[in-house]
Amino acid sequence: MAWGDVVLRVGFLLLLLGLWQGAHWWLVTRTGAWSGVLFPAPRQVAEWIWDGFGLSYFTGSYQPPPGETMPQSFWEVLRQVDYPSAIGLSIYRLLQGYLIATAIGFPLGLAVARFSLVEKTVGWLSLSLQSLPSICWIPLALLWLGRFGEGPILFVTIMGSLFATVVAVADGIRQVPPLLSRAGRTLGATGPRLYFSVLLPAALPGIVTGLKIGWSFAWRSLMAAELIVNSGGLGLCCSATANIRIRKACWPPFLSSSYSGGACFGWSSRQSNAAGAGCGA
Repeated sequence: MAWGDVVLRVGFLLLLLGLWQGAHWWLVTRTGAWSGVLFPAPRQVAEWIWDGFGLSYFTGSYQPPPGETMPQSFWEVLRQVDYPSAIGLSIYRLLQGYLIATAIGFPLGLAVARFSLVEKTVGWLSLSLQSLPSICWIPLALLWLGRFGEGPILFVTIMGSLFATVVAVADGIRQVPPLLSRAGRTLGATGPRLYFSVLLPAALPGIVTGLKIGWSFAWRSLMAAELIVNSGGLGLCCSATANIRIRKACWPPFLSSSYSGGACFGWSSRQSNAAGAGCGA
């Protein structure tokens, strides 16, 4: 990433913070239209995040939770505060569900693009179910797997990402120019060799885009499941924190999900561009 892009994005974030502060001043301080509890200032949110991740330990203002002793190291602080462990648990669940959905959806997408019968059956079903909001899978997950444990969360995450991955991978394969396939056959590539030596490398940018879409659907599904299934994670960190603390709980999950999603999208975009350049060469 060029330094110019970094400066541009930092300036844009500062502009958003300025607009946020201005809106807070007008709506809360000046007119009183909103309560400061519902619409906090950026500085308040920064303080909540600072305390929520235990960073106040370095300034000497850290207060352990009730019943806990004063920690002697920052590692002990991380074990006491809620957000780091919740983020780690959610990311672990996300990777687990996403990898399972990709392991199933990737070969299904290849088969949908390759065989007419699979396209008319599995492809049609995937196209229909990918538009279904992931939260609609939660009643089935609760009915079949119960309200507690990893099962319902993993089920919703997989189902929310699986069909989007199938459709996106199949579309990536279909976008390969037919000329490449004919050229490969002319050079003697047939069957699996044609598929893995010509079609898949040419379709790699589209496939990577499909995997990015699957990641985003997996993250949305995970958050929806954790908000309802009482089994830890960022979603439970939001839903279980009530009344006055709810304004604090919603910000770290939101920011962490935005950062992780943006980091994955940025990395996969670079890989997609590199793959496209390699295929073009």
